[in-house]
Amino acid sequence: MSSIGNPILLENKSENEYITYTRCLFAFTETVKIASLLARGETLENIHDLVLRKDLLQVRSLASRKSSLRIILKRLNSLSAPYIQFIASDHIDVQRLTIFWTILREHRLLRELIREVIIEKLYRLERVISDRDLQDFFLTKYEQQEAIKSWSESTYQKTASHIVTTLVRAGLLYPIQYRKQYEIRPAPLPRELRDQLIADGWEHYLLLMLDFHHLHQVTARALNTASMGSV
Repeated sequence: MSSIGNPILLENKSENEYITYTRCLFAFTETVKIASLLARGETLENIHDLVLRKDLLQVRSLASRKSSLRIILKRLNSLSAPYIQFIASDHIDVQRLTIFWTILREHRLLRELIREVIIEKLYRLERVISDRDLQDFFLTKYEQQEAIKSWSESTYQKTASHIVTTLVRAGLLYPIQYRKQYEIRPAPLPRELRDQLIADGWEHYLLLMLDFHHLHQVTARALNTASMGSV
């Protein structure tokens, strides 16, 4: 049953767990299609019929259709009506960043990469992240976390690759060709999404989404604290 009518967001039980990320990478077009159906009141029975029997998502095999629909519905069912509407809207930045937020809530490893590597770079006024930076992060997590160490090599590699690709598709990282580097690209979140996250008590995600205004405020406070401490 969809949570589209719920006034608040459901808690994501996997939020504190490390989970694999090997299927349904970002899935922008597919997620928008399903969100649009939910927004106009389609039943889950009709959605299943459209996806599995009529191939709405244009996925060749039935097994892949089932897998994609299951993952997308899991993401969307944790959202309340405003976020479903954001994804179903015609504003591509709102759609893209709302979808990114649903993935961000789901994947602890993605949040830790942003917090421990990308944001630390920005605090040091560095705007480029290298493949080596990323490899070092994932290797450290693999060595430190038993949950990640229990994954197969292929699952570990695919999860790491999908996390980086998600950051690229969300617009937070931009590949620098031939250099094996990425430019970090903070940007203001669309106002309607930003205001809704704050109203629902999810303001701490603004920093993880590299919201330019929030980053500026946090950096200014950090610099002010550092200067006061040196007096």
